[in-house]
Amino acid sequence: MENTIKLVGRVMIAGLFAWAAIREVMNPSQIMNGVKSAGLPAPGLFFVIILVLLLAGSIMVIAGYRARQGALGLLVIFVLAAFVLQIDIGGGSLGSLLGGRDYGPHLKNLAVAGGLLYIYAAGAGKIGMNKG
Repeated sequence: MENTIKLVGRVMIAGLFAWAAIREVMNPSQIMNGVKSAGLPAPGLFFVIILVLLLAGSIMVIAGYRARQGALGLLVIFVLAAFVLQIDIGGGSLGSLLGGRDYGPHLKNLAVAGGLLYIYAAGAGKIGMNKG
């Protein structure tokens, strides 16, 4: 049962990143604008790198093939996107907190980062291509 729950959790969290990759292919301007606003060069190159890492990390985590490395790669991209480039992956809001500022998206980002850290620590479990 524990391994089945790990698989479902992996699919749920990596599915978020796979969906983000599909969305980025349909609308690359979101990542490119984030890269430009951060003052980084070569937005097209960053777009390709981010897209490849999103897809590769998602597949690795879902398949359970080197799930720890895939989760770590997704975590790096996620932290860059959410906290450095301020690109919203997933959307959503928990409402306004302290002083009218909406901390919901930031709390969601912390929760997703925590899920990726858990996958990195726990591995894929027994249901996966390399069993852990």
